Amino acid sequence: MEFKAAVILEQGVTFALVLVHKHIADNQAEAAKVQQIFSALFPGIPAVLMGKDPIGRTTYFGREDICRFMATVPESAVPWQIYEFSGFGPARLSARTGNTNHPEPFRSPKTQTETIS
Repeated sequence: MEFKAAVILEQGVTFALVLVHKHIADNQAEAAKVQQIFSALFPGIPAVLMGKDPIGRTTYFGREDICRFMATVPESAVPWQIYEFSGFGPARLSARTGNTNHPEPFRSPKTQTETIS
């Protein structure tokens, strides 16, 4: 599975920002489940979800202070990377650089077959 994320250090706080479909970030129960997955992938730092709809509106889910801060940051300033996840355990998460402009946002397992318009 590939997903788009950034590990950010700002004002002494390190956190992971993960791009997801906006309907995930908008649904607190679903967002909490997905956030748990990413918290396991980025241990020791808070995981914040960024939901983005097709016209660019964003919603954040996670620590309130980080969400407020990220709402003021232009997306172009985020150091996005594409991460590849191949299962839980040591060395199962790797980042790659390259064109990170248009990867698919993370979809929760139950929405894998849904078409987002």
